Amino acid sequence: MMAKYQSEQTELKQKVSALHEALAKNTETEKNVGEFIELIGQYADVTKLTPEIIGQLISKIAVHEAKTVDGVKQQRMDIHWRFIGNVNWGL
Repeated sequence: MMAKYQSEQTELKQKVSALHEALAKNTETEKNVGEFIELIGQYADVTKLTPEIIGQLISKIAVHEAKTVDGVKQQRMDIHWRFIGNVNWGL
């Protein structure tokens, strides 16, 4: 019976640890999204995209090798936004 209790305790401690990690990750994500919203709010009325604005909003752009699919050239680009990372737009 003691072994079962100790096993349950170990399992519960692992679950609590995993939940703490998930909470910390969610808190960080929430903070990053808030910072991105604050940053993007500065550019709500932008009429011209400048290199400075791009530098403020984007941390990295990855351009992948071009491929031809069914006779159409396709090339994937990943845009890594500050604070929120790469967002998959379903393309």
